[in-house]
Amino acid sequence: MHQPESPADDQGAPEERVKLATEFIEQVAIDDLAVSIILRKRPLLPETGAPPEASQHDTILVSAPITFRRRGVETKLVLAPAFETQKPARVDAALVKAVARARLWFEQLAAGATLEAIADRESVSARYVSRLLPLAFLAPDIVETILEGRHPADLSTARLTNRLDLPPDWASQRELIGA
Repeated sequence: MHQPESPADDQGAPEERVKLATEFIEQVAIDDLAVSIILRKRPLLPETGAPPEASQHDTILVSAPITFRRRGVETKLVLAPAFETQKPARVDAALVKAVARARLWFEQLAAGATLEAIADRESVSARYVSRLLPLAFLAPDIVETILEGRHPADLSTARLTNRLDLPPDWASQRELIGA
């Protein structure tokens, strides 16, 4: 019985992919503003019988604007929105949990619980509870983007609770967060 090929089989063996990449790609350059790839035209065109001399017209430059975004200890290279391909959403479970906890804890405070009681029940410090509480007041559309995993790549619980002073109005939150 024939086994279906895996997606990796469709792309060839690693050695074949390296050979194709070196055959097609002349140069890749990444700077602070863009990623640029110079592709060789000759492997892309059928044999024409033309002499194989190289000229400046034998390559194609493909370039896209980029930005670098820090998120915790990692740095992500982010393509400008016009160049991004449709990618699956990546839900940040820690960020979702922080927003959910903030909302729950605010409701408990409004019902008469104390910061210390909530902290004791959750086995966290009262300071941690107070740091998360502002997340209960995020704009609804920002919360939706977080729940769907469509938030900016650099948005994290640490950034929201340590580095940003969240303004109370939602328009200012959107501007500050970039959502």
